[in-house]
Amino acid sequence: MRLDEKESGEARSNTLVMIVIVAIVVVSAIAIGIYYGKMKGNNRNVASVEGTTQVSIPQNQTKAKEHFENGVNYSLKKEYDKAIAEYLESLKYNPNAAVVHSNLAFAYFDKGNPDMAIQEHKKAIELDPEHANAYYGMALIYEANGNNAEAIKNWEAFLKLTQPHSLWWNKAQERLEKLKRGK
Repeated sequence: MRLDEKESGEARSNTLVMIVIVAIVVVSAIAIGIYYGKMKGNNRNVASVEGTTQVSIPQNQTKAKEHFENGVNYSLKKEYDKAIAEYLESLKYNPNAAVVHSNLAFAYFDKGNPDMAIQEHKKAIELDPEHANAYYGMALIYEANGNNAEAIKNWEAFLKLTQPHSLWWNKAQERLEKLKRGK
């Protein structure tokens, strides 16, 4: 192998790493917005038990939100162990937050644990089948592991749930077309 071929391969590898990092940052920012939007209208649950109305306040949403934000901040600083700890702590207060499971998955993936990442993305999708970021993350993982069939399936799911021709839709579309061409 010639030196220029080796350098070209390293440049492609570095470009892929940068794309993944940018994707994580943007997905995290989107996830924060979604999390706040869902949390804003979800402060109280009302249930009827034996003819009486009971108001239950969900588990401490303020603490869940604080730990989620800390997790995002640690993820952005590439401190993945701390991010994972914060996301897990957030889930103690709000275990059904798809966005937290998805962000936890991205942190696991960045730390080099794709199996845990897939598990968490699947949990996010189970909780919210329209959580586009989870499909994006799954597509990245499957593509990185050479499972093109699953990557294509998840890119297509992401595209169906995302605003057409937005920045991330376009990036996903490009990756999907590249996989379908077999490159």
